[in-house]
Amino acid sequence: MSAPNSTTPQLSIDDLSPYHYVPSELVCVIFVSLFAIATLAHTWAAIKYRLWWLIPTVTLAGFGEIVGWAGRLWSSVNVLSANAFLTHSIDLAFALADSRIFLTCDIVALVVQGAGGGIAASANTQAGSNLGGNIMLGGIIFQLIALICFVSLATEFFIRFIKDRPVRGQSSLSNDSFTTITNSRPWDHRLKLMSGAMVFITVVIFIRSIYRTAELADGWNGTIISTQIYFDLFDGAMIVLAMYTLLFFHPGRFLFSEPALEEMIKLESNTGSSTRQSLIKSL
Repeated sequence: MSAPNSTTPQLSIDDLSPYHYVPSELVCVIFVSLFAIATLAHTWAAIKYRLWWLIPTVTLAGFGEIVGWAGRLWSSVNVLSANAFLTHSIDLAFALADSRIFLTCDIVALVVQGAGGGIAASANTQAGSNLGGNIMLGGIIFQLIALICFVSLATEFFIRFIKDRPVRGQSSLSNDSFTTITNSRPWDHRLKLMSGAMVFITVVIFIRSIYRTAELADGWNGTIISTQIYFDLFDGAMIVLAMYTLLFFHPGRFLFSEPALEEMIKLESNTGSSTRQSLIKSL
């Protein structure tokens, strides 16, 4: 029997792993648990306050995080499983979404990211992985640009709201659709807390978007994507902070006063959603 060739390189499990490391099982369990708790709580709150738009946005995003981190947990047990990495790559591309225009932008960006993640995770060649990575990068950059536009417009809105300087001017707001602007709600303590929470959520999502952009721009073999702590902190932890901040400063409790909220729920159950819209205008 001949002696083994000492010059033949021996590949470690980290070299074979698509992550370039083995995901920590404990960290994955913690994140799956945190997202599961937050998702259930958001679903309950959406039902309680009749804020149904939170289900296809926040609740769905939370479910995507659960599945993505479950795939990562699967990888911690079997790091060479292609299906586990595919689950991780596609589902963790999804994050929180907001508003009609920006929700549409998010959907487009997330579909592109999901498609890129699927191509990269199932690729058998470096060229295929690079193609999927570039598609994901394009979706993330598009999402980051949309987020920057959202932040700019939101900043202008808050400045005009605080200074009571609407875009159309007070004299031109005779239509009923502008009732909430002409009779604006006072900048009370509850509204300040809610607004501060929204600012914080936007910041952490912005941090996460910058991280994902830098991660993919650095390449599949780059230092950023190969460092586990970066992903845990700048991806997982950022979305955890966003979901729990929105839960603690829930719009059902902070955006509406308690009497108005109770009346809104009661009237909606009796007469339908059209009454709710009229009541919201009067707040």
